Amino acid sequence: MVMPVIDSHAHLSKIYRGMEADNKDTFLEDKFVPKNTAGLKKISKFPMGMAHIITIEDNPLRWHERRHENDKLVSVVIGCHPNSVQHWDEMHTDQIGDIIKIRRNIRGIGETGLDSTRGVSLSLQENIFRLHMTLSLDFSLPIVLHLRGDGMNKRGFDLLYKVLGARSSSNL
Repeated sequence: MVMPVIDSHAHLSKIYRGMEADNKDTFLEDKFVPKNTAGLKKISKFPMGMAHIITIEDNPLRWHERRHENDKLVSVVIGCHPNSVQHWDEMHTDQIGDIIKIRRNIRGIGETGLDSTRGVSLSLQENIFRLHMTLSLDFSLPIVLHLRGDGMNKRGFDLLYKVLGARSSSNL
């Protein structure tokens, strides 16, 4: 009997980078693959029971790597992780909307939010978080939150409600 599995928060780009570093051409190491399988050569062949993967593309410098764009078992969430916002620039602000329009497997915005545990500017994190919320509303896509550290849940949801309230008021 097979139990369907959905991985709702994968970072496939990190797995690919590990494969490249190890000079491997298989998606998963053999220890994750049933013994009767010679190895996985394509991402569309998952271990038994894997029904779907939602991968988080939260590094703007890697958005161009469209490795799984045509795989029906993979959906993509695109954005910028709070701990990477120092790499964000205006070019990414211009690109992300275009990428969402072009790539047909994008199903959400994120991983985004606030994280006080790594010393990254909270002001910059809030700016990118606001941008992601606006994109989420503009494209009617769900948002994947990352709220970590003392007081970040409250601060993040206060900001979320503020953006939603401003949007609701402007649509009246």
